[in-house]
Amino acid sequence: MTIDALTAPSEKTSLHRWASVHTELLWIYDGPFAAGIPNQETDHRCGYWVWLMRKGSVRVRMGDESWVASEGQWMICPQGIATQEFSSDAQILSVHFQCEWPIGENLFAERSACVFDSAHYADLLNAASELHKLVRHHFPNVTLDLTLREVEFEIYLHFQQLFCVWLREFRRVWKSLGHKLIHAEEASDYLRKATRFLHSCPLDTEFPRQELERATGLYGASLTRLFLREYKVTARQYWELLREKSARQYLQQEAPPIKEIAFRLGFKQPSHFTKWFSRRSGAAPHVYRKRGAENWIR
Repeated sequence: MTIDALTAPSEKTSLHRWASVHTELLWIYDGPFAAGIPNQETDHRCGYWVWLMRKGSVRVRMGDESWVASEGQWMICPQGIATQEFSSDAQILSVHFQCEWPIGENLFAERSACVFDSAHYADLLNAASELHKLVRHHFPNVTLDLTLREVEFEIYLHFQQLFCVWLREFRRVWKSLGHKLIHAEEASDYLRKATRFLHSCPLDTEFPRQELERATGLYGASLTRLFLREYKVTARQYWELLREKSARQYLQQEAPPIKEIAFRLGFKQPSHFTKWFSRRSGAAPHVYRKRGAENWIR
C-alpha cells in the first residue's frame, strides 16, 4: 500500500484507532560506529532509524538526494533503500523503533531524511539517554534482538514508560519540523475483526481463509472487496505481508538461523523460504541478513 491510500487530515482520531498502532523499540545504542565499512546499502523502509552524531559525521544518499549530519546533529533517516557513509571517528546514539498502523504503514511517513541540531531539542536527547540507561542496565550485552529478551513485568512497565516518553518527544520534533502523522482510513467493524484475527494466528500455518470467513461472517468476493477497498491488497496478500514483516524482523536479529526462520513461518524446506523471500524482497535471506549485520551498531 502506498501513502496515497492514507490520509493526514487531523491530529485527532479515536482511542480505538490509536490503540491499533503498533510501537516497539528494536534497539538503542550509544558508542562508536562499527568501523571498516565505508559505504553500505541499507534498507530503512520498516520503522525508523534516528541517529545523534556525538562525534564525526554521516552522509546518506538515496537516489539523487543526499543528507549530511555532523557532530551535535540528529538525523532521522530517509525511509527507503539508501547508502550511508560514516566517518572513521564516528560515535553515535542510535535509536531504532517501530510505530505503524496494522497494515505496516509508518505513522511518521517521510521519504526524505531530516537533519536538525541537538541543541534545539534537549528533551529528545534526555528521553533517549534515560531509555538507553535502562536498557543497558538490564540488558548490558544486548545490541540487536532486544525484543526477544525475558524481563519481569515491573521492568517491562518502566521500559514502556520511558519508550512512550521518547515517542512523545520524537512526535514533538516531527511536528516542529513541519511533518504530519499519516492516518489509515477508518476501517469497518468487519475489517477490524479480520485484521485482529489474522494478527492472532500463528504464521507457520497456511492462509486461514475458512477460519477468517467464520470469524468475520464475510465470504469469498465480499472479503476480498473489503480488503481491497481499505488496504489495496487482498486478505491473502495481507497475510503474506505479515509473514514477510516477521521474516525481516527475524533476519535483523543475530539469531535464529535461517533454517529455523523458515520453519517458524511454515516452510517445509529452507529453499522454499529462500525463493519466497527473495521474490518479495529482492535479496536472498542470507544477503539481507548480511546487509543488516553491516549496518548494525556494535
